[in-house]
Amino acid sequence: MKKSVFFLVLPIVLVWSACSIFSLKFEQRDLTITNLDGKTVPIRVELARSIRELSKGYMGRDNIPEGTGMLFILKKDEKLSFWMKDTPTPLSIAFINSSGEIRETRDMTPFSHESVESSEPVRYALEVPQGWFKKNNIGAGSTIELP
Repeated sequence: MKKSVFFLVLPIVLVWSACSIFSLKFEQRDLTITNLDGKTVPIRVELARSIRELSKGYMGRDNIPEGTGMLFILKKDEKLSFWMKDTPTPLSIAFINSSGEIRETRDMTPFSHESVESSEPVRYALEVPQGWFKKNNIGAGSTIELP
């Protein structure tokens, strides 16, 4: 009897867990980035702070509008590593130090399991649609207003 209950409950728990991860609602903020020309560029970001939010990121999202991004917020400076598992949209990522300075940007390939790592310890990462940083002249040395 106990085994049959377990096998009836297990699928429900797994479906609920998957649904709760994929139905996360991220807090949003309007921020600005000062680009390499000294101009400010507005961006609307979703904040990823909890373990669930940090793990989910943009997984499963087919459309990420221009001028939007996801800001990953860590509790301490560390070397960060991201991958694109289950992420169908090409993204660019900026690794940002605790002062809000973008230290480097990289492009990422949809569905790739290859790690994209920061070359130094940073506190934040910002993912945007691929090419958005270049189009807005944002790169190493640009600064972002932090929430």
